Amino acid sequence: MLAETDPGLVFAVILFGLILWLVIGGLVGASIGRERGRTSDGVWLGILLGPLGWIMAGQLPRTPRAEALYRRKVELELEKLPAEEAEQRARAEKQRRLEESERRAREEAARERRIKEEQEARRRRRQEEERARRRLAVTCPACGFENRGMARQEVVTCSKCGAKLHKQAGSQI
Repeated sequence: MLAETDPGLVFAVILFGLILWLVIGGLVGASIGRERGRTSDGVWLGILLGPLGWIMAGQLPRTPRAEALYRRKVELELEKLPAEEAEQRARAEKQRRLEESERRAREEAARERRIKEEQEARRRRRQEEERARRRLAVTCPACGFENRGMARQEVVTCSKCGAKLHKQAGSQI
């Protein structure tokens, strides 16, 4: 039965599915991104990643303008509610903002710790490389040239003046 399927029909179904994916993904992504002030980001995430992109678009930070519109919307809703309920919602909104700022502070602190750890690791690596370089170098007392890469030889010949050097003491033989 599968062998009798028309290739043109299969192509048309696949093309229709792809177009449907792009249209629906883009529209839903745009809708979610618009709430965040990032419509184009939402469109692209929806088109490229579908439902996963929608989730990512919902996690994008709001632009300052979108944040102001969101706050104004919340304020208008609070004006419509009875005083007690409005107070409760205001506390919840304040708590949400506090948690958001704490989350951002934690992320920033973690990022700073990672940067410091990376810098410390680089510094230690450079120090170790410098120590290794110094261990591998023999300075000729006759000409002052630093001969490198001679770590395994007990007696080395200066590359510049040809003097015989003892690796450990750095003195001429």
